[in-house]
Amino acid sequence: MQDGHARGVGADDWLPLGSVVTLRGARHQVMIYGRRQRVQGAVGADASDDATGVAPMDGREWDYVACPWPEGNMGPGHTYLFDAESIDTVWFLGYQNRDEFSMRRRLGTEPSAEGRHGLAE
Repeated sequence: MQDGHARGVGADDWLPLGSVVTLRGARHQVMIYGRRQRVQGAVGADASDDATGVAPMDGREWDYVACPWPEGNMGPGHTYLFDAESIDTVWFLGYQNRDEFSMRRRLGTEPSAEGRHGLAE
């Protein structure tokens, strides 16, 4: 991942909601609006989209869900599920306060860690 992990977020930390990133091989920026996503069914960009990191939904857990930025949520055909290692550049970090740091502790291990199950207590 390129630099951009400033203001207290390390390369192994969860990115805050509202963070804007570019995925490897993509030209369009996306905004993260959820973490630790498990989705059933066919959700994701169509094949003509330039984003990468989107794979068929098989019920596995993804680190992040995002929508196009600056357009925002435009429906299931424009939902991007990806893991942290698919992020190329972090352009903007979302809002962080005490609640965000508490949520990160509840999320548990860093993104893409093996053996994640549920929120940490």
